[in-house]
Amino acid sequence: MALGRLVAENGRITLLREGLDTVAMASAPLAAGAHDLSEPTDEVRAV
Repeated sequence: MALGRLVAENGRITLLREGLDTVAMASAPLAAGAHDLSEPTDEVRAV
């Protein structure tokens, strides 16, 4: 669900990248996984 890449040169971090698989993170607590997510709609909501 999460990934990262670290590159070090001469004992110092020169590159650090992190990422998340948002579908996996959102569907993890659902019993049927991503199948429990509703279909997307054209509705736009602003708060």
